[in-house]
Amino acid sequence: MSRFFEKYFTQIELRLLENPIFVDFAILRKDILYKEAKIRIKVTLQNSDSIELFEYAEEIDGVIKPKKYRFHWQDSNGQLKMRWDNAPHYQGLSNFPHHIHFNDDTVKPNSSVPNILEVLDEIQAMIDKK
Repeated sequence: MSRFFEKYFTQIELRLLENPIFVDFAILRKDILYKEAKIRIKVTLQNSDSIELFEYAEEIDGVIKPKKYRFHWQDSNGQLKMRWDNAPHYQGLSNFPHHIHFNDDTVKPNSSVPNILEVLDEIQAMIDKK
């Protein structure tokens, strides 16, 4: 088992446990191999929104690099708020395949490759702005 992924997954769990906007979560999948891992989590927010988090990553020279990811945030009625993913569609976007879907049906390139902790921070910042 990779200590890099154990540490990373523990950071995710602590963030979800310690932050009051995340009221409940369930780890639906957690597979750790030597140099790669997968995690899938369902989170309920204080305002009844939900987030589905999936990340498949590899460890390269002590750094965790997401290979496949999908982070889906929706309101309590099931309406999309945002979804970050790297599905290989929208080939014309800069930084292909990394992109974000928005609730107005627009899709924009994502300038970085996010991980779960970064997405949780981004959602926290958007909720705090309200």
